[in-house]
Amino acid sequence: MPIEFAKFKIKKSSWWKVGNFDIFDENEDIVYKVQSRYKNFSLVTTLQSVNFNVEYKIEKAKQLKISYNLYEEGKLIAKIDKPINWNAKAFEIESAIVDPFILKGNMWSNEYRFIRNEEEFGIVSHKIWSNGTFGIAIKDGEHIPMILSVVIIVALLKASGLA
Repeated sequence: MPIEFAKFKIKKSSWWKVGNFDIFDENEDIVYKVQSRYKNFSLVTTLQSVNFNVEYKIEKAKQLKISYNLYEEGKLIAKIDKPINWNAKAFEIESAIVDPFILKGNMWSNEYRFIRNEEEFGIVSHKIWSNGTFGIAIKDGEHIPMILSVVIIVALLKASGLA
């Protein structure tokens, strides 16, 4: 039986607002919106359903590190925390709701893979020359909003010049 993947595309919603994105399914329907704003000198990003219900909140946790916290209904559910390393090939996502996983791929490259227990469950492709569009394929049964939130973190890192 073939493995099924849910497919998404993340596009900037406007060129002048860094951190705002629309997420489309494979039928080109918007399924999530991402909005970013600064609060107390720190970037706060929300992943929202099309009805503007907040699914997740992404907060930059520490400066001078790749450090983000992911919240669901005010509860910390995942975090990324590692020193900035321009040659980093992977970083680990610790989570309270799924087993830890790794996002692998040189941050200077345009393709990343999600891996858990040495098994690949997602692929991200970044098209630089298409206004920064990301294509994502996530294995069915995975926690899709969380994986999309991690891709948003990659998009924020790329927009800030850290990736």
